[in-house]
This record gives sequence, C-alpha cells and structure tokens, in this order.
Amino acid sequence: METCVKLSILTVEQAARLSGAGLDFHNHNVDTSQEFYGSIITIRTMQYRLETLENDGQLGIKVCSSGIIGMGERIEDRVAVLVLVANLPKHPERLPINSGTRSRVYRSMTPPSDQILSPLRA
Repeated sequence: METCVKLSILTVEQAARLSGAGLDFHNHNVDTSQEFYGSIITIRTMQYRLETLENDGQLGIKVCSSGIIGMGERIEDRVAVLVLVANLPKHPERLPINSGTRSRVYRSMTPPSDQILSPLRA
C-alpha cells in the first residue's frame, strides 16, 4: 500500500520529516499557468508551489500534481500548465487534469469573464 497526502506548501524540513516517516506521494497542484495564477490565487505565489515540488523531488517523495481547467483561463493557460510541469527538474509521477467548472472554491476568487471556456473544450 502507498501513502499519499494532500498538503499545501511544505518547507524542506517538513518534507524531510514526511519522507523519513515513509510518505510515498504528495498531492500538490500547480492549478494553472504562471500567468493566470494571480487571477485565482492571492494568498501565495506560484513560486511557493514550485519550491514545494522541488523539495519533494529532492527528498524522494513522489508527486501527484494536477492542473484545474474551467476557471476562466485561456487555452494558452491550459497548455502552459503542461509546459510548466514538463520543465520541472523532476516530473510528477501523476498529472491528473481536474475540471473546476468555476468551483465554489475558486468562484469567489475568479474575476468575471466573457470568455470562460468549457472545461472539456480544447
């Protein structure tokens, strides 16, 4: 059996403790492109997310990191998530793409848009 946790930002020390305790996977999402990130998340930066993924990789923790579509992003933002993840020093072992369909979590943080894309339209 593999262990997996979904946590927010981890310091190197926190990741080391989890790795030492036998954690297999950390689910930590990049959510969207760097360009669109500030439109939906204002309490942290993309850089914090990238540092957490790097810390996990350095300590041997496998990563599941997803993108979320349907939050008002452009098609270019969707592609940019894939490019971002492809250029990480260590690739995530799993990359699910979730449909946010302007979910309740992000709805209040996403500005109105006349060009909201259907989550399943490429």
